[in-house]
Amino acid sequence: VEYEWALWVRNFEALLDELYWTSAVVHLETELNGTHTFRWETESGSHSPHQRDLRMRCAWERDGGVLG
Repeated sequence: VEYEWALWVRNFEALLDELYWTSAVVHLETELNGTHTFRWETESGSHSPHQRDLRMRCAWERDGGVLG
């Protein structure tokens, strides 16, 4: 999925656009880029279908390891 992530996000945001929600969280773990947490929120605190105020925030987490 990491090679097609932009397409996945577009499709996921299209799905969110059709739903009622207050927040959405996706956890993505890949071998190449580690673990990411993506959060979608709205300015108003809740989302109704076809409301256009999506915001995405990404937090990158990396498992610690000793490189030798």
